[in-house]
Amino acid sequence: MPSGSSHPLLLSPVRVGPLELRNRIVLPAMDQNVCEDGLVTDRLVAHYEERSRGGAGLLVLETSAVSYPHGATARHQPALSHDGVVPGLRRLGEAVHAHGSKLVVQANHHGRISGVDTAEDRPCLVPSLPLPDTDPMSIMADTTMDELVAMSALTGGKMPTYAEATVEDLSAVVEKFADAAVRVQAAGLDGLEVHAGHGYLLDTFLSPAWNKRTDRYGGSEANRARLLVVAITPLAAVRSDVLESGRPIWDKHLDMLAEIAKESPGVDLLDLTPFIVDEITRGNRVYGKSDNHLDDYGHYVAARAILNRLVENAYVNKPAESNLYFDESAADVDRCPLDGHK
Repeated sequence: MPSGSSHPLLLSPVRVGPLELRNRIVLPAMDQNVCEDGLVTDRLVAHYEERSRGGAGLLVLETSAVSYPHGATARHQPALSHDGVVPGLRRLGEAVHAHGSKLVVQANHHGRISGVDTAEDRPCLVPSLPLPDTDPMSIMADTTMDELVAMSALTGGKMPTYAEATVEDLSAVVEKFADAAVRVQAAGLDGLEVHAGHGYLLDTFLSPAWNKRTDRYGGSEANRARLLVVAITPLAAVRSDVLESGRPIWDKHLDMLAEIAKESPGVDLLDLTPFIVDEITRGNRVYGKSDNHLDDYGHYVAARAILNRLVENAYVNKPAESNLYFDESAADVDRCPLDGHK
């Protein structure tokens, strides 16, 4: 690092759970959608190998479908649902490891936003019916017309239908997350990021607006968190685990995730995303700054060492004048804000 750097810890190594990272730069999960029927391609390998060659300490493979093609957004996203995906994941991991980075996989069931289910005339899983009142035009606020056309093409122009998840459906989803973790380990990769944000299946179960169930998966905070807890509990026996949370401006939601992470062995990181939704009213999406938690629109990864800050309603990442990355005792890993998002 050049002398006089304003961020002296950025390129310093850090231990996160069982992982030794060469620095504190993290490439977050960003969809490339270049897989073929869920399988890793040369183009995908080249993309992540180049990012590893560039020096990032940790790479997060884009959102990958645990129940593919069920619960998937596209046929071109990575699949984790069968053993046939392991050779491609292994090749990807070897390419990344050759340049010194670690690689974890973002595992997800897309729930109400499962475009492949819509395209193939399957209902999307949701916690309960009817759905909350939402504004379908709110997506126009931050989506271009070209993006809307592309999104429509993913479903063949079909509109989604929905089904309230049965207990059997949920048991199957939990099993799929566990199987995905085994395959990620078999491929020699370094961990699993369980996606519990952005309106996907696990997130909707956490939400009091989307989850109106009256069984053990709904009602109280503990019941709404049950699916997430049950899904992540067996993963500790496999390898390092990362838990993603969207919507950090909703304090109750974030505090709930912090408590889950504190009590769950193997959850070594929280991946926090300033994806802000008015949960209680219309479910519209807006972007802005949280008064309590995040100071930028960019993504951050916080280590278990600072989870207590969330519970105490303290700042997760309040930049200091000389050090964005806290002190060495905090053992934080961080992602810088994207250009143009300050």
